[in-house]
Amino acid sequence: MKLICLVGASASGKDFILKNSLKMIPNLKSVISHTTRPMRKGEVQDREYHFIDIKVATDMLNNNEFIETRQYYVANQETWLYGIHKSEIDLNSNNNYITIVDFQGLKKIEKYFKANNCIDSLVSIYIDASYQVRLQRSLTREGEMTNEQVQEVIRRFNDDVMFVEPAKDYCNLRFNNNTVDDLIQILAKIKDIAEN
Repeated sequence: MKLICLVGASASGKDFILKNSLKMIPNLKSVISHTTRPMRKGEVQDREYHFIDIKVATDMLNNNEFIETRQYYVANQETWLYGIHKSEIDLNSNNNYITIVDFQGLKKIEKYFKANNCIDSLVSIYIDASYQVRLQRSLTREGEMTNEQVQEVIRRFNDDVMFVEPAKDYCNLRFNNNTVDDLIQILAKIKDIAEN
């Protein structure tokens, strides 16, 4: 069993890397987080996330059902919860998994894996990209944006300084993702990890 954790700032390309890794590597499974945030256009329930309401999330938290959780206070004053449910990863299987987490989530997963004597099965990869590339991706991804959506992009970029960037020197591996060549290199490394 292996778990590949992708860590990186907003619009560094983590989702694109995850989706293409799943297409390219047949034995790789996605770890799908639960979240209370609203579904975005184009997202599908149980594909990108398990979308749940705050009551369900609270019950799951109270029952200690998550490996890790994190909360984000967003521009519209809401709080969004994200978490990986224990049922998403079978520690006793031969499965290979991939997921996206922030630095806080990575550290909680490490703690869980250490407690279950499988820390050697965890590989963390930091995905880096320049601010300019990330901003262009954010604007392209969102399309025509309301003022609230622009504020949310700014909030994400500001939060990255605290919640993501400390992982740069912490993760097992670090890759730039500014060009197509960078992307090819990242996907090749993930394939190598999952198949060896």
